[in-house]
Amino acid sequence: MWCSRAHRRESSGPSCERIEYGNSETRRYLASDLALSCDSDEYKTAYNVALVMLFVWPVGIPLLYAILLWASRHALRKGIDTSLSRATAFLSDDYDYGYWTPLAWWKPLEMCRKLTLTGARII
Repeated sequence: MWCSRAHRRESSGPSCERIEYGNSETRRYLASDLALSCDSDEYKTAYNVALVMLFVWPVGIPLLYAILLWASRHALRKGIDTSLSRATAFLSDDYDYGYWTPLAWWKPLEMCRKLTLTGARII
């Protein structure tokens, strides 16, 4: 697959440039925004949150979808209109309720597939 240099550089993660000052002092700044110091607490917090979310998002979103489907399964099977079944309609509206049980789990699995494909592309 074709991939530009700029895309590879940006998708490889945040890179910091070292800038030397006349008094032999060296500071690191984010290459894409030299106003942000890589040694600042703001940068370290944002970097740590990004690392955590890198693992939480691929597991958490499909798990959240599965939990929401599980919680609304009785209302969906019986066709009862509850606040939870309305809120989770985007997960189950594409499926016939008579066959709801095996098909409704397709959404969390489809989300895992999409995250795997996009994650593999980025890595």
